[in-house]
Amino acid sequence: MRFFLWECPPGAKLPTPGEEILFSTAESHHLLKVIRTQRGETVNLTDGQGSFYRGVLAGQTGNRARISIRSVQEDLADTRRPHLALACAVVKGRRFAWVLEKSVELGVHEIWPLQTDRTVVAPGPGRQARWRTIVKTALKQSGRAYLPRVHPVTDLAACLGSLPASWIAYGDLAPETADPTFGPLPARDEVQSRLDPTGLVSHWEEPPPICIWVVGPEGGWSESERSLLAERANLALTLGPHRLRTETAATAGLILMQIWRQSWWERPPDRPLP
Repeated sequence: MRFFLWECPPGAKLPTPGEEILFSTAESHHLLKVIRTQRGETVNLTDGQGSFYRGVLAGQTGNRARISIRSVQEDLADTRRPHLALACAVVKGRRFAWVLEKSVELGVHEIWPLQTDRTVVAPGPGRQARWRTIVKTALKQSGRAYLPRVHPVTDLAACLGSLPASWIAYGDLAPETADPTFGPLPARDEVQSRLDPTGLVSHWEEPPPICIWVVGPEGGWSESERSLLAERANLALTLGPHRLRTETAATAGLILMQIWRQSWWERPPDRPLP
């Protein structure tokens, strides 16, 4: 099923059944010229704010497609708390684009590109605009309803300072601080404590607003960054005995975070937090 993205203009209200919207020039071109949708055919779209829409092509205004909305449905799987955030050191070329694409597929809601002490890339405005395009394309490909926000490039301290009410996990190879999640086979109850957030974040009576996975550069965290993470984070993880590329660590950690996130709202009502 093809999905299109309609971004609500600033200050406008979201459409309801019976109303019409105008697609952007780019989305209209794809709808009308590339896949040659005909008047009256069904069009599936999202507003990027958590809702799916089903409409029909009603016509054109200039080179822009007019869509008549027929139904609206909220995507609860995407809008429920906790939301997922990825803070990831910027890496060269297509590798960071790959991080963005896969993080959208894995359900991330916010992306914080990090300029760390050992980051060797300084992306300019053009590269950051390209990142937003990649995220929009990945949103439509994965059939999600929530468009992740890509923040401006920032440092670790500023990122963590912007997320005061969050649950934070980070990757660290240091054996004295890291939890060997994929190390020697642990006992059954230890496995549960590592994968079940009710054991990891038991001080939260309700799900935290945001769970954030923080990934450093391949050169590792500096001592000042590691100290900051040790002070602020809830959990340090090592994803195995081998050094991972940044994009691999980002993806592997987000898989765990999505498991934890879903267990918050899939927990039976009679199973209280410890």
